[in-house]
Amino acid sequence: MIVYGWGRKSVPLVGIGNTSCSKCGEVRPFRLLLSYNYMHLYWIFGAVLRRRYLVACSVCSQGFWVDK
Repeated sequence: MIVYGWGRKSVPLVGIGNTSCSKCGEVRPFRLLLSYNYMHLYWIFGAVLRRRYLVACSVCSQGFWVDK
């Protein structure tokens, strides 16, 4: 029996200051998030499949993807 799985997680990295949010319409604190997709085999072996960075509003989570 082979046990495998996959998932997606987001990790907050750092606050980047206050910026105007297009969804809220006000100046809000924004943060940088690392979002990654992973897979695992038997919960022992795992690999990250995709890494992306997101700048998002701390209140409404509206944001945009950025390059490294």
